[in-house]
Order: sequence, then structure tokens, then C-alpha cells
Amino acid sequence: MRLFSVLSSEDAVRIFLYAEKGIASSTQAVKDLGLTQKRYYSRLKGLIDVGLIEKVEGTYMYTAFGKVVRKLGFYLMGVLNNIDRIELINKLYKAKSLSPTERSKVEELISEQSGEVGGLLNYIMGEKGPNRMKVIITFNELVDKLVEQIDLSQKSILLASRHVDTRVIDASLKANKRGVILKVLVSKENLSGKLNMLRVMLSPRLILSLIEFFGSSMDMTELIRENDLTFSFCIIDDRYCFFEFPSIEGSKFSIAFYIDDEKISTRFTELFHRQWEMGEINKMQQFSQKLKE
Repeated sequence: MRLFSVLSSEDAVRIFLYAEKGIASSTQAVKDLGLTQKRYYSRLKGLIDVGLIEKVEGTYMYTAFGKVVRKLGFYLMGVLNNIDRIELINKLYKAKSLSPTERSKVEELISEQSGEVGGLLNYIMGEKGPNRMKVIITFNELVDKLVEQIDLSQKSILLASRHVDTRVIDASLKANKRGVILKVLVSKENLSGKLNMLRVMLSPRLILSLIEFFGSSMDMTELIRENDLTFSFCIIDDRYCFFEFPSIEGSKFSIAFYIDDEKISTRFTELFHRQWEMGEINKMQQFSQKLKE
């Protein structure tokens, strides 16, 4: 309240901005700002009392707090100048005619056209724009978020996983059935045990989906392979990226991250394709045959 009270004066704001490079001469400042000495020193005292400006070796300059407030002030100006964009984003969230991907594209364009304040707009509007990162601390939370993004996928899913989860399998098969490119890398480590466990976990409906998947005319070598994986990761639509922090306890889940960033996703896509080229298919073919039997 004290801060807003001091900055509610236009004179105080002008003195505050004038002090960006330091005020070595108050006489010159009074002249440049067109203020009386009484108004100048009265407002300057308020800025000092609230902790925005301090006097160091005869020069009035910003405190660390003052530097932060100045930066925030310009961000606030940017927000005020982008009220129309904020309202547009708000309307987009409520619109049912746009798909999540279309909405995300429009949000990204709005942010790009908003300059430096674009990142702040994303934060204010619930971090819906690009470059947002989410920390995922449990395996169930990871599965929930991954399945949600797979259900929204439109182009491709590149999944490299040390884990087996029927919900992810089901969502991936459905995405592939509607035309989404699917490539899966599974970990060699304890693969046989995981496949046997999977057979026990599968529901009759999911078994039929897998039989249809493995029994299709598609080249299995372009669908699923196995390789040595130290951690799990997934790239969806060349943009949405999930990656698990490598665990020191074998295949046990540690912590994961989700990020909406095309550049980072490109790096993980390159990693996926390197692992894919070195992948093997023998055990997966054997598993598909046993599943059919």
C-alpha cells in the first residue's frame, strides 16, 4: 500500500524514472523535471522512505528493490498496452469451435506479436503459451498428462519408454488408428518380464486392439523396436515433450517434466531417431506372435 501510495503521484514516477542513471545534481534534476524544490524533495523523500531510491556517495540511485520495481513497471505498461490481446486469449479459452492445437497456435502468434511482454501474457493467462514447463512428481500424474496429450495428438507420437502402462498403450493405439504416426522404443532391460506382465494386465478389448495392430499390413520394423534406454521420453506433434529424469534405481520412476517447446522437442526427436536406428525388433516380433496365439 505504501508503494502504490508513493507511485500514485506523477511527480514521483517522473523522479523515479529520471533516477535510472543516478541523480548526481538535484539542482539539475529540478530544472530538467520542471518541478519546484519543495515538490521535488517531498516526492524524492517518499521514494527513499519506501525503499526505491538511496543516496550513495552523494548520488541518488536505485536500490535493488527499485531496479526490480522499474522492470515490473514496464512489464505492467506492456500488459496495459496489450489488453485487447488478453481479452482475445480469454475469449479463445471459452470458444468451443477451436481445437486445442488451433487455440495453441493462435496463442503463440499473439505472444510473438506482443514482444517482451509475451512471456508475461502467457503466465497471466495460466501459462497456456509456448515454453511452459511442468514438473511431474508421480508416475500416475505422468500417465494422466501423457494420455491427455496423446488423445489430442494430430501428427506424430515418438515414445521411448522404460515403463509399461496399459492406458498409454490404449491411447497410442487409438491415435494410430485415426492416422497419427506412431513409433515406439521399449527398453531392453527386463523386457521379457515386462511383456509377460503386460499379457496379464491386458483387458480383452485391449488385447483385440493389439492383435489388430500387430496383425496389420504395416511394417513392424517401422512401428516398434527395442533398445537400451536410460530414461523415458516422448515427443508429440514435434512440439510437446515429456522426459523422465534418469533414475539411479534401475527402472524405478524418479521425476519427469513436460514442456511445450519446439526447439527442445527437436533435440529429443534427434535423440529418438538415433536410438531408433540402433533398435532391434526380434523380441517384439516374438511377443506379437505369442499374443496372437
